[in-house]
Amino acid sequence: MNTLDSPPIFETKDFGDEAIHSVLLPGSECDIQDELRRQAEWGQTGAFHEPIVVGSFELNPSIIKELEDAFPYSFTSIDDMYISKDDWHAEKRANDSRLPLLSQDTRAYLRQIKLEYKEYVTSDLDRNTQGGIDRGYPGIALYMGMFDSSRRNPAHVDDLGSKYLIHLATLAGPATNVIVSGVNPKDFDGTGEYIKDDFDQDSLEFQRRRLHEGRVYRILSECDPHAEPIVERPVFRIFLSSVTNLV
Repeated sequence: MNTLDSPPIFETKDFGDEAIHSVLLPGSECDIQDELRRQAEWGQTGAFHEPIVVGSFELNPSIIKELEDAFPYSFTSIDDMYISKDDWHAEKRANDSRLPLLSQDTRAYLRQIKLEYKEYVTSDLDRNTQGGIDRGYPGIALYMGMFDSSRRNPAHVDDLGSKYLIHLATLAGPATNVIVSGVNPKDFDGTGEYIKDDFDQDSLEFQRRRLHEGRVYRILSECDPHAEPIVERPVFRIFLSSVTNLV
């Protein structure tokens, strides 16, 4: 059983005068064969499993406040060119995306967050001793901004055309909801989107688990249905995810 009270095996890293605190939990190592069996079980029987808590990845609140002040805009993907160290590249992407040019310090924070998260995910993958994982660069996605939602956010499964391990972490704001009952594989189309008209997260109030802010979870593609969180009003959110191919 994973618990954040367990002794950490991956500890704090600092940049500048601030800190990113990260912990990988003993006992949360990935067993590829178990994961593949679990994936097959979902497709055959619709059996649910709780998401695996890998550990935590947390920002100093002062960094979150600085980022919120610097980016009070709609929730969006933050790509590498937008946070480039090179002002010309950063400004070009900002203009193309109709977003403000971020300061050098803000861009440095965001580059460091992505780098630290990549190292975190890689450290988790390194604990797998059975093979079956693509040892290339895990694809890291960073999203940030004022998050809004409707009361009828559809559930989905991540069908990426292959089998993937997926890490999820919410560093600020509302976290993802993982559906743990009330749907089955036939409720999703070939792209992983929910196809019924009657889905309403309110009706699944007791059938979902809200993932905790600051914790890192590992789920699978082609199973583990989940949905964006419900919020009453726009709220600042930082969300990181990564996909790693199973080979």
